[in-house]
Amino acid sequence: MVHAKGSGAYGYFEVTADVTRWTRAKFLAPIGKRTELFIRCSTVAGEKGSADSVRDPRGFAIKFYTEEGNYDLVGNNTPVFFIRDPLKFPDFNAAGKVSWVKYHFKTDQGIKNLFAEEAAQLAGTEPDHHQRDLLKAIERGEFPSWTVTVQIMSAAEAANYRYNPFDLTKVWPNLDYPQITIGRMVLNRNPENYFAEVEQAAFNPAHFVPGIGPSPDKMLQGRLFAYGDTHRYRIGVNHTQLPVNRPHAPVNDYLRDGAMRFDGNSGREKNYEPNSFDGPVQSNQPVWAPTAVQRLAANIAGRRWQVTKEDIIERSIAHFRKADPEYGERVAKAVAAKRSAR
Repeated sequence: MVHAKGSGAYGYFEVTADVTRWTRAKFLAPIGKRTELFIRCSTVAGEKGSADSVRDPRGFAIKFYTEEGNYDLVGNNTPVFFIRDPLKFPDFNAAGKVSWVKYHFKTDQGIKNLFAEEAAQLAGTEPDHHQRDLLKAIERGEFPSWTVTVQIMSAAEAANYRYNPFDLTKVWPNLDYPQITIGRMVLNRNPENYFAEVEQAAFNPAHFVPGIGPSPDKMLQGRLFAYGDTHRYRIGVNHTQLPVNRPHAPVNDYLRDGAMRFDGNSGREKNYEPNSFDGPVQSNQPVWAPTAVQRLAANIAGRRWQVTKEDIIERSIAHFRKADPEYGERVAKAVAAKRSAR
């Protein structure tokens, strides 16, 4: 069980720059807007009794309680990650233009590292040193904060960049993509009950708000499934109703029943769609712009057209046809076009 030991705190994210040309996410506009959040900071590999000072990556997960629902952002605090697992999300503005974004949270307190001898001493005398430091600082009113910056790469640039921009073992050079300050994160309130709020907090990178979506990286795609599946097993199928996980925005869905159900559409509301009782309906708002769909099919075809055995190509395309016939046909036509141009 990774990230077993951690501490949490409440705070807010404040927008400090205009980012509307890159995204239509409402919590990122206007300048000065604040959105409440909950964060859990942890070590990665250690068990619950391990020391905070051991040499280990540091994990963090942030839950933004936006007016459009919860947005969960998860990541690891390492300058260059050691496995190909991305912390990159695309933002969509109202025109459907795609930009790839890499987030950076930079401490305003400054960086202070421990010598190996100090870390070993703390592990024996005060293994909860970092957790206690966060708790006491907030109690004293010394609220820790982080400046939030982003690097932005257009979809067109990503397609032709000199190396794979979705390889997390690489960084995006600041000379090519300067960091742009967009806001700051402040932690100003401690949890009242450690188990109820920190241990039962559930973060899922599949929780997005309009204007933000996932990258196509296959490792991230795996996480989009794995996080939610883990929490349904660890806490329960209705864990999103717990106070720490519950959206602050109105919830419009048709979910009901299941273990520990105590809130939401579990009363007399209709649980099917469409209905004639003014229930919530899908927006029919496209997630991907048409050009993005074409690029996706072209990217998939870019590898498959080089395969020499026709039956392997056909079996591969068949999977896309099963997912969506139109999507599969796009891939098939893109492969055929690549091969004819060879």
